[in-house]
Amino acid sequence: MPTTRTEQRRYLAKTVALAQRCGARNGELLAHITTADTARDLDHLRRLVGDRQLSYLGESYGTLIGQTYANLFPRRVRAMVLDGVVDPVAAAAGTEAVLASSLADTDRVFREFLRPALWPEVAAVLELAAEGDTSVLDAIAAGATSDQARVLLQEQGVALVCADSPARHPATAWPGVVRRLAAVSRIGGPPLGWINAPCASWPTSSADRYTGPWNATTKHPILVIGTRFDPNTPLANARRAARRLGNAVLLTHDGYGHLSRRDPSTCVVQATGRYLMDLTTPAPGTVCPSDRLPFDPEFGQPRS
Repeated sequence: MPTTRTEQRRYLAKTVALAQRCGARNGELLAHITTADTARDLDHLRRLVGDRQLSYLGESYGTLIGQTYANLFPRRVRAMVLDGVVDPVAAAAGTEAVLASSLADTDRVFREFLRPALWPEVAAVLELAAEGDTSVLDAIAAGATSDQARVLLQEQGVALVCADSPARHPATAWPGVVRRLAAVSRIGGPPLGWINAPCASWPTSSADRYTGPWNATTKHPILVIGTRFDPNTPLANARRAARRLGNAVLLTHDGYGHLSRRDPSTCVVQATGRYLMDLTTPAPGTVCPSDRLPFDPEFGQPRS
């Protein structure tokens, strides 16, 4: 992450060059990779396998695909589970808006981590680093900065963000964007802001991105799952989506981490299974506990 003004100028020059190379290598393709294009591809796949309606479980970015599909093709939805909800209104508003939406609870979740009972695995890694053994952190960093991660997570992810959520500010103004994101989340704002800086110089706009409305009514209720302490997709996003959709039920996972499966809950799994199989939704206001508490040595593992 660039910290000084000189480093920021050098970094932004690299993001401009990356955006230009993406345009040169991919040509007209970049105008046709929005989530709306993906939703139409998904509907084509539905037809190819002979399904009259779609049964779908979407997590994280997959919830944006799901909400887009439901609003484009509401009559073609049989069942839809949205777990770890991206706010589509923020996504349509632009790069800064969608990043700020995703960061709303990041620092709050970190504060939960810092309470008297530390989460064991991460705490152990940080303690090793504090004592001079950075081997585990080095391995994590190596994976996060590998060519595979760069291509699959950073470059492709940025291309989608830039397509769905065009930047409203040029590269020269991007340090200000990062400062505003840092005000939302001291921990997550700068990394997400700088990773998505290429959007400020993106070479093409989308040919047919979907920007709403987001309130379609499906025949059967959509099941929306939100985790109470999710650092990437705040519970508030799930609440808004459940209210906004014309026919939806919110299931709150009283747990930690991004997506309910990161902190397993037999209650969530059973409710999701009943819904996908029988279209039976949990009662409104249902809250599912995790199987374990964060300080449990087997946190993240389902009960046998």
